[in-house]
Order: sequence, then C-alpha cells, then structure tokens
Amino acid sequence: MTIVDQTGREYRPEHKVSVEHQLEKGDVFELSTLFQSKAIKRLPEKFGPPHPPIDYAENTSVQITGPTGTPKQISTREFYVASLEERTRYPAALIVLMEKIEAIEKEASVKGKPTETPPDCQLKAEDR
Repeated sequence: MTIVDQTGREYRPEHKVSVEHQLEKGDVFELSTLFQSKAIKRLPEKFGPPHPPIDYAENTSVQITGPTGTPKQISTREFYVASLEERTRYPAALIVLMEKIEAIEKEASVKGKPTETPPDCQLKAEDR
C-alpha cells in the first residue's frame, strides 16, 4: 500500500525501529528456562496463519540457540492479529513464548537506546 501526500510524494506506512536493551537477570533466567523446556523444544518450526491476510502479512521468526549451540527457529504468520478464539488452536508453549517476546519488545521500545539514528532525524551540516 502506498500513501500519496498533498505534494504527490509517495510513502509506504512501514517503518523499522532498532534498539538495544539489557534484560534484567530474572528475565534472562526466565527466558533461559523457557527456551530449555520440553514444550518449546517440541514446537514445530512453522505455524500457518489463523486466517487469510487482509491488507498485509505479518511474519514473526524467533531463533533460539540452546546451550549446545544448536539453533531452533520458530516462525508464525499473523499471530498477533489472531483473535482469542483463533489463538486456542495454537500450542500453549507458543502463546507463552510470543507473549514474552511481545513484552520484551514493549519494554525495549520504552527503555532501550536507539542503535541507529533514522536519516530524517540526523543533523545536517548546515543545521549545526
């Protein structure tokens, strides 16, 4: 989807935010325990969408590297837009994992520091 402003300039309403955030020790322990659980280890690699996408497709991929160094990837489509009824079709471990990731993302967006400055926020030489 493209948005056209009054001057005829085209924009895409998507954006990317990149921040760094250090988790508390308790959160790190909780995540470590969750990642090592049998329920997470048994999750399949891919989960299809609960319904066909309407305007856009949302994909989420999580890669977990265990203590042995073996990575496990879990991918979902349209997870966050699924209704409560649709979420009952997912395994409980996936719901817990995705809710934990969402909580970390929210905390990082509030407390994290930007890893890169967007071009439209950088000072130009003539502005200094």
